[in-house]
Amino acid sequence: MKKQKSHVKTNLVASNDGCIFIPVYVAGLLKLFEDFCDLEIKNYVIQKEFQQKKSLRVFNKSSNSYFHYPWLLLAANEHHRKKNYRKRIGAEISKVFVDSGGFSLAMGKTSQKTYTDKKALDWSEKNGDIFPILDRPSWNIGKDKPFKTYQECLEKSVGSAKYYYENRSNSNCSVLNVLQGQTIHQKRKWYENIKQYEFDGWAVGGLVPVKGYGRLQIILDSISVLLETGELEKPDVKYLHFFGISTLDGIIYLEFIQQKLKDKNIEIQITYDSSTWNRGIVYGNYKIDNPIQGSNGSKSSNILHQQIINITNKNIYQNMSDTARLPCDCPICGNLIKPKDFFNWKTNGDGKKIKKIVETFTWEKLDFVDKIKNTIF
Repeated sequence: MKKQKSHVKTNLVASNDGCIFIPVYVAGLLKLFEDFCDLEIKNYVIQKEFQQKKSLRVFNKSSNSYFHYPWLLLAANEHHRKKNYRKRIGAEISKVFVDSGGFSLAMGKTSQKTYTDKKALDWSEKNGDIFPILDRPSWNIGKDKPFKTYQECLEKSVGSAKYYYENRSNSNCSVLNVLQGQTIHQKRKWYENIKQYEFDGWAVGGLVPVKGYGRLQIILDSISVLLETGELEKPDVKYLHFFGISTLDGIIYLEFIQQKLKDKNIEIQITYDSSTWNRGIVYGNYKIDNPIQGSNGSKSSNILHQQIINITNKNIYQNMSDTARLPCDCPICGNLIKPKDFFNWKTNGDGKKIKKIVETFTWEKLDFVDKIKNTIF
């Protein structure tokens, strides 16, 4: 089944030849952008201990932010009741990937009765540049689960693809079909049933390891199905997205696959998303290069042995000295004057401990992916 019309879309492909990382912005941080303008954020308590006070809208090129990174992922199921949302958070000139909400449906966090294909498509077209159909993931099935069987997930996902195919109306948006399944047999069956609805690319879900199938195997099986069917060589297929890639090995796999596809003259852009950079804030997680001993006794930095430092209010922050600095040299962490005061618990007039009401904004170092590329190629 061919597309009903030709879609002319904004160029979203990166200037380099590697994968594109799309950071997931969680609801707590987005609430800040919903409620406050840049000036209010600069003067707000969360930046009190910073030397410079800049915009946190790093996705908006026109903002005076700490740095600029144009991509962001928004979840349609979390914000579909909010109108003009993209404008509301200041992302009109950014590159917005909308997650349609299939994961949330599978986890039972979003109601199947009230959140429909129509709501997902309508909101996605108004607020996004690229987005998948509202698939129903097949990795969390069972009698006590929102979806009972693989077949139920498949049939509802095919129904969603049909709805998106027949009702898409914004020619500036790129729509992705979705490939699910935990085994290559399931993936092939899924593809055969949903392939009739042709879109602008594919998204791969179900990257949850199961017995006998690790993350790499699931990724490779997905690539195999799309290659053996010639799907990735179709001229209208421009994007291949992987949901929820946050580990170093996953990033390396995708960068390697991107390079190999390029070597085969398959012009497709791989993208992947992660919320780790944002959710890690809650636990004070820092990912830093871990120096290891070289053969000559000297220290060298090996990015494949990355160290994760966990800092919490209950221990390390309380024991910080007044001159302590965070183990991160990004433009934001490096600008913090006194981490001890910023993170620690405070006391009220009665001497009772109360948690300081702040929300930090940290970022995985964006040059880290470049280090991976330089290591491999």
